[in-house]
Amino acid sequence: MARRARQLLAALFIGLGGAPALLSAGSPGGVVVPLVFYTPETGGAGGATAVLFRPRQLATGAEGTDTLSLVGFYTAESQYLAALSGRAYLADGRWLIANSTTLSEFPRDYYGQGSLARQDDEESYTALRRSNSLRLQRWVGGPWYAGVRWDAARYDLEDVDADGKVDRYYQERELPRENRLHGVGATVSQDTRSGPFFPTSGSRTELAAVAFPESLGADEAFGVIELDHRHYFGIGERHAVALQFVGEYAGDHAPLPLQPRLGGSTLRGFYEGRYIDNVLLAGQAEWRFPIAGRWQGAAFAGAGDVFPRLSEASTEHLKYGVGGGLRYVLVPDAGIHLRLDFARGYARGEAEDGDGLAVYFNLGEAF
Repeated sequence: MARRARQLLAALFIGLGGAPALLSAGSPGGVVVPLVFYTPETGGAGGATAVLFRPRQLATGAEGTDTLSLVGFYTAESQYLAALSGRAYLADGRWLIANSTTLSEFPRDYYGQGSLARQDDEESYTALRRSNSLRLQRWVGGPWYAGVRWDAARYDLEDVDADGKVDRYYQERELPRENRLHGVGATVSQDTRSGPFFPTSGSRTELAAVAFPESLGADEAFGVIELDHRHYFGIGERHAVALQFVGEYAGDHAPLPLQPRLGGSTLRGFYEGRYIDNVLLAGQAEWRFPIAGRWQGAAFAGAGDVFPRLSEASTEHLKYGVGGGLRYVLVPDAGIHLRLDFARGYARGEAEDGDGLAVYFNLGEAF
């Protein structure tokens, strides 16, 4: 805990002391931030992020925001990530295009499949990821868009223990540890949030189903389904309640990096990927409230679990986490925050609790 506290204090000093460069005081605008953060998965980390945004009045009658973000960082666990993502409305909002490109190398821990994976079975491996995801959607009425999604990815695994849990995962499925995949599918979305960074009203829904057939590179065909729904309620002038539900599915022959993983952003208080299986169901709620000036606070709780099949979903070994944190407003007009959260994870039944107090220091809200 002493080492973790020293890293956290350093993150606070550098993160809050780094002066963000406001690119525009009006609309459009943006921010560039020297990025120092801490999570249980990365330890201390440093890099930078830049966000550009442009609010739009759409022909559909709704409001939207074009965004472009670039982030790069390196962590104390010898992990690195570079990502470029953006979304833009075309033809006055009748079309929506979004794309994300990611390059990363992440040593990470694996405990085995299922909701009863044990801490003592921890095993490390390194995942190299080169991926791109493109979504093109057409307005279909109200706030809803529907269209297609194309994924192209390369996932390579290194530093795998011979005959360990990761090695057996691939042997049992007769998969190589180097996967080059293309997936095609359908996606549906809606976004009525009051803003992209700190919404106080509205909702956002993202639903996608993508197939990875053998004809497009998969050694064994599989599919994935992803659902992320968020809802926001304003209370008074500056209070807000945020809700999120996440559901994920990946077929039996999905490479390990594509398996649904509980923890981190889906359930604070648990290491991201502490529990992994074919199906994930999780939800969380957060109350966000003012303190003074640019300082705000938050209290949150979440719960979820993983299962081999949806039909086996139960609360017998439910994982849940509780916590609270602070926010510092970097760009008041856009609602861009620095976030510091503390969380502790617990589990029902024979499942193991989280590994003590988890600390998260990052840019932007958890959801």
